[in-house]
Amino acid sequence: MAIAVVDNHGFLGYYERMDDTQTASVQIALDKAKTAACLRRPTKALEDAIVKGRVVLMSIAASPVEGGLPIMSGGKVIGGIA
Repeated sequence: MAIAVVDNHGFLGYYERMDDTQTASVQIALDKAKTAACLRRPTKALEDAIVKGRVVLMSIAASPVEGGLPIMSGGKVIGGIA
């Protein structure tokens, strides 16, 4: 398992991974956190939209896979975590 925390612009602030985590998890966690922060919604919302036929969303530079969440404070997005 890998955990990435980014600021509201998608820049990495914190990263942690368990021993023996697959190599790809490093980038996957960062991509999910960045997507959630920059698009200001859970990545699951993008995944659901694509499943419902909004395939155009696959063309944006984002990770439309469940697991990324925006971090909110005072009603504003201050970062993302995945």
